Amino acid sequence: MKLKLRYTLNLLMAIAIGSAVLSGCTEEETGGAPSVSYIRVTNPESADSLVVAAGQGQMVVIKGDNLGNVRELWFNDREATLNPSFITNSSVITRVPSRIPSNINNLMTLVFSNGDSLQYDFTVDIGEPYVERFKSEYVNEGEIAVLYGDYFYEPLMVTFEGGFEAEIVSVEDTELQVRVPAGAQVGPVTITSNFGSSTSDVIFKDDRNIIASFDGSFNGMWRGTDFVVSTDGDIPNISGDFIRINRGAQGPYPYMEIYGGPQESDTNLETRNIPVDALDNPSNYVLKFEINTQETFEGAVMRLYLGNADGGAFGAARNDFFYPWESNVDTGGEWQTISIPWKDVYESNDNFSYNSGGYGMYIYFHGGSPAIYNIGMDNFRVVPN
Repeated sequence: MKLKLRYTLNLLMAIAIGSAVLSGCTEEETGGAPSVSYIRVTNPESADSLVVAAGQGQMVVIKGDNLGNVRELWFNDREATLNPSFITNSSVITRVPSRIPSNINNLMTLVFSNGDSLQYDFTVDIGEPYVERFKSEYVNEGEIAVLYGDYFYEPLMVTFEGGFEAEIVSVEDTELQVRVPAGAQVGPVTITSNFGSSTSDVIFKDDRNIIASFDGSFNGMWRGTDFVVSTDGDIPNISGDFIRINRGAQGPYPYMEIYGGPQESDTNLETRNIPVDALDNPSNYVLKFEINTQETFEGAVMRLYLGNADGGAFGAARNDFFYPWESNVDTGGEWQTISIPWKDVYESNDNFSYNSGGYGMYIYFHGGSPAIYNIGMDNFRVVPN
């Protein structure tokens, strides 16, 4: 009786062990060939969107059979990173490599633990180069313009408005330096690589809607001529006359009046350039200007008034309504473009109403911290963002 019971237990154990071994085997180990059925995006809301191409860095789901033993995954000649937690027998989740391939064959290759491999037609969409912004939108001919963007894959060609090609000085992942060619005109730049071409939204030497160029008449203005120069030994001219402040270190609240006057003065000549749409849709615009700091300008606060005050009302208005720009910049002696949300400027100036005749304007420094005032400024403008 004991012998029969022992035999029965051993038989049950053998069956159990055999079942466990079979259940632990993958279909690949039992003879099933790996296969890829399709590839889709990872977004659950688009789970039924099948793709035959994906961009650099995009997450994808590879669906198929017998994929559990994949050990390497390649897009062209760039290897993707595999996470065992994202690998099952029926799917592999991975990210398309961001690095540009050296050899493009438009194939995805899966390599398995037994050395077998499987290839599947799949295209990596390599981004066309684009320019997002300039370090300074105003650069003289023959000088170096610094462009920021992405997909700067050599060989590259940068063309300025008028068809003038720039010399490429240096190339990094998101920074491109070019020498501005002779004859370069106001307008966007076009950048081209082997993977496409794009034209920038940002404008080189953007002259739209300039509200303070510091060129021209100063009739009726309270301040302007004291700080406006056409040339300077330390700061190069980039666009006619410009504001030049060289007062050295100043204590808190210096109340340094730089430029402007009431509505009936000549400040209204250029402030007429503020488009009516900028008042109706201020979020769609930015205030831009160029600044060159010879020393750190941290701690300074520039107050900018814009509005409809004239005559005696101007003095009170410019103290009651203004946008305070806290500089905190050090351009290292180079011109740099500053961008400020126009909505912030407009709301700080009490959402003044549109006036086709122009506005009163005042720029002065009245910060609460010591700062060194050794700067140049030019070309205040309100442009689409």
